[in-house]
Amino acid sequence: MAVTITTEQIGLHLIRANWESTEGTPSYYIYLDGVLVHAAVTFETMEIAVADGQARTLEIFDTISHTPTPVQLGAVSLRWYATTDASAYRIDEYVANAWVERTQITDGGEWFFSWRSRNLEDVTSHRFRVVPLLDDEEGTAQEMYFFMVRKPDGPGVDYSYDSGTGKVTIA
Repeated sequence: MAVTITTEQIGLHLIRANWESTEGTPSYYIYLDGVLVHAAVTFETMEIAVADGQARTLEIFDTISHTPTPVQLGAVSLRWYATTDASAYRIDEYVANAWVERTQITDGGEWFFSWRSRNLEDVTSHRFRVVPLLDDEEGTAQEMYFFMVRKPDGPGVDYSYDSGTGKVTIA
């Protein structure tokens, strides 16, 4: 009732995970970043995409009785209700003492909206606002504050992958 996992980097943004169990013919329960992605499967390899600076958490169990470790992802979701007469919404992030526009979302008659941020820096306060855009003016902004606490960010290094040799160079 134990699973052993090994990983190898097979591309600049791709990792292959292989695993085996001490059970005879187990069914696996695979969690990626705390979310069940495969249940009662028998395969023993999987490729996982990893973005720059992203920390992924892979857990594989050979019984359903285990639960994954809670995972805090690096982004936040802003959610808000529609504003009467708004034609769009501007999402701003407060960066270096100034508001920076991140995107605009058109109001197509929906009653509820959601937007996911970029991956945020760890152990840092973050501030966003949603600004309703009316015909000729801005509506009242809704500000949202977050303090990001999760696993530490990956190291700030550059690396390159040579597909011919299969080697990664870290600088």
